[in-house]
Amino acid sequence: AGFVLAAITNRAQVARGDVSFDQLDRILGRLEALLAAEGGYLDRIYVCPHHPGPFPHGVPALTIACDCRKPGTLLFRRAFDELPIDPARACMIGDSTRDIMAAHAVGLPGYGVRTGYGCRDTGRAHDGLNGTPDRMFADIGDAVDAVLSRQR
Repeated sequence: AGFVLAAITNRAQVARGDVSFDQLDRILGRLEALLAAEGGYLDRIYVCPHHPGPFPHGVPALTIACDCRKPGTLLFRRAFDELPIDPARACMIGDSTRDIMAAHAVGLPGYGVRTGYGCRDTGRAHDGLNGTPDRMFADIGDAVDAVLSRQR
């Protein structure tokens, strides 16, 4: 449909020591292969491997507070700098309140899906950010259909 697509994901498993960067690369490669098999494509995947912890067997260098972990906005801002994204036409689709808060913090509408975490903690606020989705959808397919119909 001519959209630029970026995935922005918190991967605390790396900070916890449950998944190495090599394993994460393989997981994300598998995701991209599954998307490609269905005709999908991500222009970029941005990953935050941090978590403030503490974890008994975590990776100390990654067990930190950071601005790339949603609801932080560093990875969104990096995507805006590195990809031809028009923020006036952009949106974010996610399954957690952290996703919605990050979208709102950078001025994007945040659409929630009932799959995954299902935005079950909707309404939660963090540092004054609203975590209530602008719209809720059954799944990402329904959300994408709505976005595509809005852009036509």
